Amino acid sequence: MKVFVLEDDINRIMLMFEVFSKSPFIQLQICTSVKEAKAKFTPPYDLILLDHDLADEHYGGDVDKTEGTGQEFVKWMVDNYYPSSLDNPTVIVHSMNFDGAKRMLDLLRQNEYDAYHIPFGMNVLQLLGQVPQVAGNALTSEPVGGKIDTSKPTT
Repeated sequence: MKVFVLEDDINRIMLMFEVFSKSPFIQLQICTSVKEAKAKFTPPYDLILLDHDLADEHYGGDVDKTEGTGQEFVKWMVDNYYPSSLDNPTVIVHSMNFDGAKRMLDLLRQNEYDAYHIPFGMNVLQLLGQVPQVAGNALTSEPVGGKIDTSKPTT
């Protein structure tokens, strides 16, 4: 299973690395800037995780800032790749910036990507915890129950 991550927060990166390193079946590509992401994006991927606010800049409200953000990367991705050319990956926008995440989701969904907004926190960590198991099952003879469950966890 190939996983692509665009994230600049070292604490989040370390948490993701900890979760994904539990399986030898996961190929993990982590990028911390849009420039790096464009250079290292080598599809297909099974899962793409994207943040909006990068480089210690945070944009709230109606600020439609795209340069250097996850939104710039999404624009580049949809301009260069159809979902089917990427093997129809699940895309999770994990940004805490709800306005920026909405713009990213709108662009992804308009271009037929299977995309969700799950703000970084316990829900996304629970979701990511499923990935090593799904990756392991995909490479064995055991049946896989489909894609990662992106529904809201019950409490």
